[in-house]
Amino acid sequence: MTTTAQTGPKVLIVGAGLGGVTLAILLEKAGVPYEVFERATTVKPLGSAMHIGPKLHPLFEQIGVYDEFVALSKHLIDVRGHNEKREFQRSLDFTTAEAICTCIVGQTGPLDPEEFPQLKNPICEFFSTLGDNKPYSDEITQVFTEYRAERYPIVREAFVSSQMLSWTIDRGFKGTLARLVARNLPYWLWKKFLVKGAKERPQVGFLPERKNMGTVPADVQPSFLRAQEARKMALAV
Repeated sequence: MTTTAQTGPKVLIVGAGLGGVTLAILLEKAGVPYEVFERATTVKPLGSAMHIGPKLHPLFEQIGVYDEFVALSKHLIDVRGHNEKREFQRSLDFTTAEAICTCIVGQTGPLDPEEFPQLKNPICEFFSTLGDNKPYSDEITQVFTEYRAERYPIVREAFVSSQMLSWTIDRGFKGTLARLVARNLPYWLWKKFLVKGAKERPQVGFLPERKNMGTVPADVQPSFLRAQEARKMALAV
């Protein structure tokens, strides 16, 4: 998908999802050259729903897709919460919204309204399951808690280091000071920073491990070791 005229810089859009296609339409209307790159070769239906609130409705009207969007959608009037036993807990009312809330319902394939009578209802029935007593919820929470404790400090430190490095190209006082410090930084301290950063080399646990390269060994990554052990057990079955 490209524009025909080539005047000025071209905008490259990666992904023909909702955001990518909307941006392409806006660029088309603005007369800005663009090109959309999408990995999928065909458009396939999805077994999911997308909720679009009233905030986007004016934009959809501007680009000329609002009427078609509403025709394909169901109105969302409330969200009903249930516990794990499907017992009703609470309801969130959307009928007082400034504009209608709509919901596009995707399908993995054509569904029979006789088998799924909910499709006959013009109102979208949205259910959510509340509570903590879900299968494996404690295990999943524990895994993410441990991984965050392991990786977040490292990622945060890398972000700060990258931010400080960007100061060296700043045109203001901050940049002048950063360049002065960089020029006078002792070599042993600079080497210490490099070694520390080089030690933190994470790998994906479900793929074969890659051996260390260079003279600086990588730090032990507990989550990687656990994932590798689980991978070995899975391959042994």
